[in-house]
Amino acid sequence: MKFGDILSQARQEAGYSQDALADELGLYQHTISDWELNKTSPPIEKARRILWFLGYEIEFVRVEDDFINNNTIL
Repeated sequence: MKFGDILSQARQEAGYSQDALADELGLYQHTISDWELNKTSPPIEKARRILWFLGYEIEFVRVEDDFINNNTIL
């Protein structure tokens, strides 16, 4: 599973739209969209903080080959 897939699932389970999550995080909606489409990804620490904010345990996010995509560290 790539970071964008995890983010999309976590966001939806937390009840956020892309717009609402972007507002909460001080980002643009297209940034969230690009991450969820695995076009780009945030640095690993930002990714972990976002997933923690959405209620995902840090242990859930592991560094594995499957999580590497473009600049993705997850």
